[in-house]
Amino acid sequence: LHLFLLSILVHLVKFLFIELIIIYDKKFFYYNKCADLMETLHKAQLEGRLQERLKKFTGYKLLIIDELGYLPITRDDSKLFFQLIDRRYERNSTIVTTNINFSQWDDIFGDPLIAGAIVDRLLHHATVVTIKGKSYRLQNFYRTEEESL
Repeated sequence: LHLFLLSILVHLVKFLFIELIIIYDKKFFYYNKCADLMETLHKAQLEGRLQERLKKFTGYKLLIIDELGYLPITRDDSKLFFQLIDRRYERNSTIVTTNINFSQWDDIFGDPLIAGAIVDRLLHHATVVTIKGKSYRLQNFYRTEEESL
């Protein structure tokens, strides 16, 4: 199961994660923001521990990668991300949250070939959930703005 939340309610994903930890054991699930995950993989590569770190991330039954594309990913780090997704492909579940359309993922990863390979593996067997509407965080702002008109 691969689940994407586009224009997401991150709170929903975090709630799901917390509930899974309560019901099951934390060692089966892992949540991280994409930028932090990429930093971890990059550091592991520099320290010569990339394979060990990839094996650990691959082993989680559910990996939640939050905020994909909010911060830039270098071409080299895109290859690390691909390796992670490729290892998890058809083995374990992954949830990716983003508000960036798949057609723009070339810009995120800086390489259309890598972006295509990542999207291909993530979308095969995936359920894409699109949540439309105004930002939850800006909900009060919109309400106040409409009332002042």
